[in-house]
Amino acid sequence: MMTRVHVHRVLGAVLAVALWGVPATAPAATTGPAPSEGSGKSSSWWLKTGETRQEQGDYAGAGEAYGQALDALSPKKQRANVGARTAMLAADAYWMAFEADGKVAHLQAGYTRLDRWITLVGPQNSASLRPGVERMSARLHAVHDSLAQAEVALASGDLEQATKHDEAALEALTVQRRPWSIGARVTLKLAQAHVAAYDQAAVAVEDIEPNRGTLEAAKGLIEREQARRPSDDASPEGPALDALLVEIQARLDDGAARLDAALAEQERRAAQEAREAEQRREAEQRAAAAASPGDEDEARTQRRRGIILVAAGATVAAAGAGLLGEGLAFRSEAERLSDGERAEADQLTAMYGSAYERDEFDTSLAEYDQQVRRRNTGFIVSGSVLAAGGVAMGVAGIVELVRARRKAKGAARPIERARLVPSVSPSQARLLLTARF
Repeated sequence: MMTRVHVHRVLGAVLAVALWGVPATAPAATTGPAPSEGSGKSSSWWLKTGETRQEQGDYAGAGEAYGQALDALSPKKQRANVGARTAMLAADAYWMAFEADGKVAHLQAGYTRLDRWITLVGPQNSASLRPGVERMSARLHAVHDSLAQAEVALASGDLEQATKHDEAALEALTVQRRPWSIGARVTLKLAQAHVAAYDQAAVAVEDIEPNRGTLEAAKGLIEREQARRPSDDASPEGPALDALLVEIQARLDDGAARLDAALAEQERRAAQEAREAEQRREAEQRAAAAASPGDEDEARTQRRRGIILVAAGATVAAAGAGLLGEGLAFRSEAERLSDGERAEADQLTAMYGSAYERDEFDTSLAEYDQQVRRRNTGFIVSGSVLAAGGVAMGVAGIVELVRARRKAKGAARPIERARLVPSVSPSQARLLLTARF
């Protein structure tokens, strides 16, 4: 930062010398727009004021002073390289203000000065610094526009859109080779928004699993940014990201523990119901055996076999359905994500041309698509096989139960019933089979 301040000081001194060496011969009515404050001050005075403010760390104030210096120039100087340099000084000072406090409004103030100079000189101007001014304006626009859209999305609670726009801003910062701490600050703000959304939504135990992905997304954002961190980085954003990652992991662990406790309680209740049902069934069997012992042994064997087949079939079918649904759902999501990434890459290619490494992106995206296809195919095939096998086992079990019932004697014998009890776990929905006889 101090090196950039020194560069500004040198450029400001050069501009001041150039301005002091040329008499202001233009009439007062044609010296350009009057400054809103400090009326009558020369451009050189404003340049020195900007340097002073910049040395004091008031970068936004320095940008305003450099803008006033541009306004104080004569129309001829405004349209020349002197005006271009002054506008670029203002824009660079505003960028330094953005680096200091992260306020997106500074970026807008910076490119506004540059765009004003471009408009002022017109399309036919041949100033040698014009391409540099246009390039600088495009770079500020690329970062500002994405960050501004992300702020709007965050204000409305749309984390998906906020993530999309922030990732575009991070790409622009990377292409422009900006300091890592700037992108880390963007990631930190986005990850904090994800954590806040999770804390607001995951109140009850049943809310943990549906919102767990919000924490996982925040964790992924931080880990990706940490991987980009230079080895010599000493910015405060690095420790801040590390601390937030610890907080996120603590929330994930706490959620998993609460889900495990809830699952254990459900399993305890299901086991208790199963024991009670078994006790009732055995009592009814003893009563029925005393009244009609002829076919009771065979009917009892068939009932047990049928129960085992129905239970196993339901479990296998549920597992197959879960795998099949996961494969189908992830395939659609992966295709949507790939299309979104490809569209953003097209925008970056159009914006930055050869500066954006499109070949590397295309190779990475192709590898990702191939991995997704292999994963989804395995899930779908495995899920289909398991689901079909589970249904077949369940049908065989029902047939055994029907046969056992037909062999049973006595009008008081109850009809076998089996029901599936839903359960939750940190990774999937489960089904617990209980039976009543």
